Amino acid sequence: MRAPNANRAGRVLVVDDDEVQLTIVRAWLESDGYQVVTHNKPEGTSTIVFRERPSIVILDVVMPNLSGDALARLLAATWKEFDVGVVFYTVKDPATLRTLPQQLPVLGAIHKTTDGTEFLRQFKNLVASKVSRGARA
Repeated sequence: MRAPNANRAGRVLVVDDDEVQLTIVRAWLESDGYQVVTHNKPEGTSTIVFRERPSIVILDVVMPNLSGDALARLLAATWKEFDVGVVFYTVKDPATLRTLPQQLPVLGAIHKTTDGTEFLRQFKNLVASKVSRGARA
């Protein structure tokens, strides 16, 4: 993990229990200029949000002990307090994605892919939706 930085614009926290996914997503985001912090389990996420102050948290939906959507519900007040946008990242089918929390600060969901260009396109669209609602990105 990187040390906290006063400039949180472009800072992204990725939470996924799959180390390969963490490495891939980090590489994609860093190649596009984002500052990336990773965490490999849902436990401890709020501590990292307090310390790192990301503008976006990408949450794997399927994690042991606590799913990403359950974590998002538990930390809803924290997300709002720190103006954090939440993006779900999952292998679940589109119908299941529609059952995930949709209220702010959830920006949307991205289906896990091997295509970094497509991932970044979708991610930037979701970040732009946060900016268009007047929140910091």
